[in-house]
Amino acid sequence: MPSNKAHSFVGGRGRRYDPSRHATHHAPPWTGRAASAARKVLNLVRDGRPELAFTADILVDSQAWAELRSLLSHALSAGDFKVASDVIEHHRERLSRPPGGQPHSPELLLATKGILRTWNRQVRPVRAVTLLVSPGRRSSSVRSDDDGAETVADFFKGPGCPAPARATETIRRRLAAWGLDGASGVIVPERAAARVRHEREARGLAIDATFARGLLHDESLPTLTGNPADGYFDVRSCRWWTTYEIALSCGVPPQSGLWRALMPASALTPQQQIAALGRSVHVIAAAAALGPLLTHVAGAGVRAMRYGSAFSGVDTVAAAIECLPGIRVGDDAAQSAMAGMSWEYVFAAESGAAQSALREALVEAWGCNGLVSERVYHDARRLVEDGAPPVDLLSVTPECVAFSRRNHSKSVEAQAAALVAVHDTFQYVRRHRPLAVLVENVDEREAVDAISAVVGAVEGYRWERIVICPTMLGWPVHRRRSFWRGYRVE
Repeated sequence: MPSNKAHSFVGGRGRRYDPSRHATHHAPPWTGRAASAARKVLNLVRDGRPELAFTADILVDSQAWAELRSLLSHALSAGDFKVASDVIEHHRERLSRPPGGQPHSPELLLATKGILRTWNRQVRPVRAVTLLVSPGRRSSSVRSDDDGAETVADFFKGPGCPAPARATETIRRRLAAWGLDGASGVIVPERAAARVRHEREARGLAIDATFARGLLHDESLPTLTGNPADGYFDVRSCRWWTTYEIALSCGVPPQSGLWRALMPASALTPQQQIAALGRSVHVIAAAAALGPLLTHVAGAGVRAMRYGSAFSGVDTVAAAIECLPGIRVGDDAAQSAMAGMSWEYVFAAESGAAQSALREALVEAWGCNGLVSERVYHDARRLVEDGAPPVDLLSVTPECVAFSRRNHSKSVEAQAAALVAVHDTFQYVRRHRPLAVLVENVDEREAVDAISAVVGAVEGYRWERIVICPTMLGWPVHRRRSFWRGYRVE
């Protein structure tokens, strides 16, 4: 059974619920995510018919409910479907008992109004977030006229930092077996090996040239992850990409202060540096997402912006702020705003005793912008309790592993814990009310509506969500993410 706070995100009863002591006529609670997803299906199915009468039919007509239930089972995640079906089944069972409700009777319609009122209350925060159109896709593939680059490996070629690691004998054998010896392009060895196991060896199929070619990335890079063993490998040079090349692929400009945390003398090992970049926000996407927020801050008369971050990592959002005047992302107003604005890094927050090296690297990277070790907090959820000062712009970039499609052992408990962490972090927004808030996470169904429910419930802000991938901005790297932008309006 989920904790009392977690159950508001994943459904079910809290740990303190005791059916022998609590009234059993209370329905199981909706979650914002399940309520929103189920409501979309309901609206689609009713096709303009009156909402009250249609919902009442669902509650007393077994065939109508069976049809809707089938659609919900296909459209919703397993967890959201369970929440929605448990709530609706509870009301159907309650209305089947005397006095109950006869079809279209005043008693049934009155009961349905109450049910819809509760349902709509859960949907309202999600609806408060406006979905924007993503940037128009620009050509993002590498061409021979891109500074002489023939493949994506050439596009991001740079000096080693540290020296590149050569292939192990295992990788050499795999490349030979796959017919990729000397090919031009990049592979992610562990992912490629997993594809071979699942799609060829498990089915008794040979690795033909077409399949082998699909393991190779020569025009754009796949999403980098936080797994340090999941890096990019240059097949033609038979070596791993260096930290320098990976940072360039993540959009980190050569002039960024972030490089101080990516040097050999940094508090982070090369493996930790690559893992930190794999968990970070792509700088080009962050710059595009930040533009309207920075314009909003400048429009409030701020000329020396105070910035803070939660779940900071090495903070590539700060790298986007620092370098935005020189990054062309199609937002001239934001570039003009930053050109006339200075900024100070006021605080960061990175959780866990094991992250001490990462907290040290944050100060290495951003100390020149004002960040001091005393204001690198150990828990993003406790910013208010730990006395984090007010800022004008806050970025919140929580860990996405619980929702990532690359996580093949996702659990409801882990997702609930991640969402509780976001909710608790937003106590800082409620208390200090920064002018602008940026939230980032994976663009996956389990994450999107749940995070929208958290941010949309914060009053006094106008919220919008936009999906951005670097490929949409002409950058040959896949990293599709949802960004939530909050503008203080009161």
